Amino acid sequence: MKALVLSGGNGTRLRPFTYSIPKQLVPIAGRPVLEHVLENIVELGVTEIGIIVGDGEAQIAAAIGDGSRFGAQVTYLRQDKPLGLAHCVRVARDFLGEDDFVLYLGDNFLLEGVGAVAEEFRATRPAAQLVVRNVPDPRHFGVAELGEDGRVVRLEEKPRVPRSDLALVGVYFFTPAIHAAVAAIRPSRRGELEITDAISFLVDTGEIVRATRYDGYWRDTGQAEDVLDCNRRLLDTMEHGELLGSVDAVSELSGPVLLGEGAKVVRSRLEGPIVVGEGTVIEDSHLGPHTALGRNCAVRGSLIAGSVVFDDASITGVPALRNSLIGRYAHVGTRASGAASGHRLVIGDHADVQLPAGPPFLDGVFDRPATAGPAVADRPLSPREDGDLPRRLADSAALQVAGADISTVDSVRWLSRRGEAHEYRVDRIPFDELDGWAFQPDTGNLAHHTGRFFTVEGLDISVAEDGRSWQQPIIVQPEIGILGILAKEFDGVLHFLMQAKMEPGNSPLFQLSPTVQATRSNFSRVHHGSGVRYLEYFTDASLGRPIVDTTQSEHGSWFYQKSNRNMIVEVSGDVPAHEDFRWLTLGQIAELLHHDNLVNMDSRTVLACAPETRLEAGVRHPDTEVLSWFTAEKSRYDVQVSRKPLTEVEGWVRGDSVIERPDGRFFRVMAVSAHTSSREVSSWTQPMIEPVGVGVAAFLIRSFHGVPHLLVHARVEGGFLDVVELGPTVQYTPEHYTHLRGPDRPPFHDLVVDAPPSRIRYEGIHSEEGGRFFHAKTRYLFLDADEHEAPADPPGGYRWMTPGQLSSLVRHGHYVNVQARSLLALLTTRAVEL
Repeated sequence: MKALVLSGGNGTRLRPFTYSIPKQLVPIAGRPVLEHVLENIVELGVTEIGIIVGDGEAQIAAAIGDGSRFGAQVTYLRQDKPLGLAHCVRVARDFLGEDDFVLYLGDNFLLEGVGAVAEEFRATRPAAQLVVRNVPDPRHFGVAELGEDGRVVRLEEKPRVPRSDLALVGVYFFTPAIHAAVAAIRPSRRGELEITDAISFLVDTGEIVRATRYDGYWRDTGQAEDVLDCNRRLLDTMEHGELLGSVDAVSELSGPVLLGEGAKVVRSRLEGPIVVGEGTVIEDSHLGPHTALGRNCAVRGSLIAGSVVFDDASITGVPALRNSLIGRYAHVGTRASGAASGHRLVIGDHADVQLPAGPPFLDGVFDRPATAGPAVADRPLSPREDGDLPRRLADSAALQVAGADISTVDSVRWLSRRGEAHEYRVDRIPFDELDGWAFQPDTGNLAHHTGRFFTVEGLDISVAEDGRSWQQPIIVQPEIGILGILAKEFDGVLHFLMQAKMEPGNSPLFQLSPTVQATRSNFSRVHHGSGVRYLEYFTDASLGRPIVDTTQSEHGSWFYQKSNRNMIVEVSGDVPAHEDFRWLTLGQIAELLHHDNLVNMDSRTVLACAPETRLEAGVRHPDTEVLSWFTAEKSRYDVQVSRKPLTEVEGWVRGDSVIERPDGRFFRVMAVSAHTSSREVSSWTQPMIEPVGVGVAAFLIRSFHGVPHLLVHARVEGGFLDVVELGPTVQYTPEHYTHLRGPDRPPFHDLVVDAPPSRIRYEGIHSEEGGRFFHAKTRYLFLDADEHEAPADPPGGYRWMTPGQLSSLVRHGHYVNVQARSLLALLTTRAVEL
């Protein structure tokens, strides 16, 4: 027998969480629902498991891997659109073959499993064996009507007037007879192939279909209340705890408590059953029963009971939080106000909630009834913007020669010395020398055996408007990393904590990086290496004040829908600088941006997000008009983007050491072995993308009525989340287009490539992301143009915008691409004055 687990769908009832993670990965007692499903299946003796996946494929694959840790072999089967449960069976036809199989909905939670149903099916082998349960209101389910002999005589999907109260539970057992039934049915009014229609076909054609009543605990985890109830039920089965982390001498633990590796409990009280994930810190807090905290969470000075807190969330100073769901990276804090007897929250990823502050927690506070107290005036309203911040940033940009920590000249020497102080080596290697990486036998995708980090897959892109279509390899890394810079005043001037960091793709290897530059594998320590310095300032809102916090895209040509959280956090307390870090002013960083390949891409993208106010007398197109134009640009493109197995990508050839085009253009996929003494781990291997040639990214400049404007291009790139983002006027690798003539050449291409020095306001070579791209370099330019070369009414897809307009859009995610942000960083630091 095989198993088919359905893990596609959009999970609309569980939003906002399912905007960013598949519903099957919502945690129950610290582990995704899907893991509980797979354990139930393996308990049946079934080890060949196919998982139907949709847009959440990469996250599901990263969480589950190849199935070996469950004692199973997992195959991922792509369903591009949610077209019904029977359509999933059709998609899995080749995988299922002529075997019997169990169909299991990946968001269903059956506490006691379905072992008895499986035994009954194996003993009698009807064409289908259904699992049913008596429910008070069957109108929201598929409903089975049974005959006197227990056989199913009729099925109805969500009937207005049910013939029975037997609802279909999301587990079905089938023989290969179901395939003919699936082939025979047609889409329902919803446009889907319904599994109930296929089973009805079996009934109508005389096949035996039976149903078994299930009396155990069952929930479809489609809503927040269901998740919380499942969490309570599963935690109630805990008989014993296990302390893999540390508990200080003054903390009190009662009842079963499961404390993950690296977790810490300090001056706190925990009343089990409770699950605490790896790396989570609990300080000065009281955790009540039925609480499950994910990995790398932080709880300080708070009371929590009956709640599920997802990975990387933080809760600070909250007097009483009950029956809540808190999403990944979310923060719940307090503001000055009256005390509250308890709060209930259901908030998604990256949310930031401030509740009225209450008194310190007391024993028994969960059991005390709420009492009415005198009204307490709320704090005064605050301005929407910090009006003084742009001035402070300008003051920092004005200090160029030396800061409080180090002079600009010495900072260049310091960066060089840090490279000399560490051992490092990066070598090209053939693919078969990759450690832990392999081409998957079913797709040819290049992936790590843990299912973590990232994968190299195929992408198929077509643009209906101009008839373009192409296929290519691309890096799939759906996580959101953290790019963060600490800011602090010294002698009244803002300084920024910058790092000398080695990346295997950098040339030279050590470049000026943000304070924190971490993928999820870094800050969750998947690689079992050391922790990330200063990470706590970007995950615990109580340690500083964010002055920039926005999610931005990465390279849309080489990354598939990859984003990073760009942050600048201002601190006031003492922050000792490690020898690999230095405090620099914006002016000093601006001077360093006049050196080639010294300030890395991650620093540039964060600095581009720094809020600034430019004194612009007017604009050629008002902001509302610009936004309308950009919205129209996104709307007018019919771009079809789909992931596909790497083995099916046309026009690319895989050799022993590279995947490349026969004509050698654009880029290649290769592999490296890296050794260093300055990273979280000392050695590793990985695949990388190596561009062919040095790219060019340039803004054309014109003044209208004395106000400088930049010519912005609405670019289509296959890896963008929203398909279109604003980029520079020119963003190409010139040598790939020299064979084209006339209108086939990219607009403004020759103007930039052949520009005389007198037109160039700025020119510099800067490295792109060095963690995934090998020696990727771009020539960045600002150039003056005239009406003949760049008309006031440019071609379609282009628009004149002021630097201030572009800067305002960077405060929002997925508006301005990473190449344009690199150029904008030159303006925000005042490395370039227009």
